[in-house]
Amino acid sequence: MKNWTLRQRILASFAVIIAIMLLMVVVSYSRLLQIETSQEAVRDDAVPGVYLSSMIRSAWVDSYLETIDIIGLREDKTFTDSDRAHYKAFEGRIEQQMAAYEKTVHDQADRMEFDNFKAAHTNYNKVLDQVLERFEAHDIPGASVLLEEQLTPIWVEGRMKLNDIILDNKNVADRATAAIDASVLSAKISMAVSLLIAIIAAASAGCC
Repeated sequence: MKNWTLRQRILASFAVIIAIMLLMVVVSYSRLLQIETSQEAVRDDAVPGVYLSSMIRSAWVDSYLETIDIIGLREDKTFTDSDRAHYKAFEGRIEQQMAAYEKTVHDQADRMEFDNFKAAHTNYNKVLDQVLERFEAHDIPGASVLLEEQLTPIWVEGRMKLNDIILDNKNVADRATAAIDASVLSAKISMAVSLLIAIIAAASAGCC
């Protein structure tokens, strides 16, 4: 390069800088794609998944607490129209949120956990109907036995499945956030290194 003219040196410097800029564009674009993928996981899976599964758990708990109140705590052992409306509302909330959650299921592990909860939900409703039938027939001891021996274990199982679902969605959010942070850091490092190389290349071309 000692025999190069000033014009040749300037052109060489520009060529190196342009090559480095093109490399930066490619690297930055790949990082943006990774960020976009992680952002979609948070937007379409983790955030709605945590919200919907929490709403399902809320209705799940409300239904059980209502049953505890009717069978064991309430002095007036009658099943009222208000009670029926409450159970209908609880089930409506669960069904609505489950249908919405179904749209957020994207992997096999999440599908398995959700299917397990749906099975527990079906069993819970069957036993709950039996509990309430005995209660309406004024068979309080029989309703209490069903509540303690059958309904409660199913409810606990469903609650544990919901806890697992919420935790899985939180983990998805954590992984996606960590991936975004890593991509941003990598892009910053790439830009700094590329700038340093461009300065060195320009200085070398000018000094030689």
